[in-house]
Amino acid sequence: KIKRNDVEIEEEEFWENELQIEQENEKQLKDQLQEIRQKITECENKLKDYLAQIRTMESGLEAEKLQREVQEAQVNEEEVKGKIGKVKGEIDIQGQQSLRLENGIKAVERSLGQATKRLQDKEQELEQLTKELRQVNLQQFIQQTGTKVTVLPAEPIEIEASHADIEREAPFQSGSLKRPGSSRQLPSNLRILQNPISSGFNPEGIYV
Repeated sequence: KIKRNDVEIEEEEFWENELQIEQENEKQLKDQLQEIRQKITECENKLKDYLAQIRTMESGLEAEKLQREVQEAQVNEEEVKGKIGKVKGEIDIQGQQSLRLENGIKAVERSLGQATKRLQDKEQELEQLTKELRQVNLQQFIQQTGTKVTVLPAEPIEIEASHADIEREAPFQSGSLKRPGSSRQLPSNLRILQNPISSGFNPEGIYV
């Protein structure tokens, strides 16, 4: 319990640090924005003052000087507006990047789910084909062993009983399983598994 509390405390400290960092970044951006707004206000006030002085001045030289100062103030205002536009552009870019990242994560999750579903379907198909292959091999075994059986005198009762059981099961299996005569082809890897089993039997019958 103490260890778990330590982990929780560490995790809480981590998220508190992250929150503090985000708050500091936000504060810096707000301070920059406030500073820019103050500069804009100062420029606007200076512009108004310059315009007022121009209206009241009669001397042409003073008027030209004030006009130059007004032009400089306008240039500064344009620079401030450019900085504001740059900050807004950076914020928009960060938002777009976050959105693209979120969409990419969702797309990966969808692809992973589809791949998992396809894998499950393939596993089920392989399991079904394996069952069918076993049934086909069992039918071939019954058909081949039911053709001819030689009984040795060592265990006549057990062999005759086995032969009778095989003969009773053969019609049932051949009637219920139609795989050998069907048009469906087994996959190549399953046919390879089938051939060694069937080729190991004696075509003349199994001798016990």
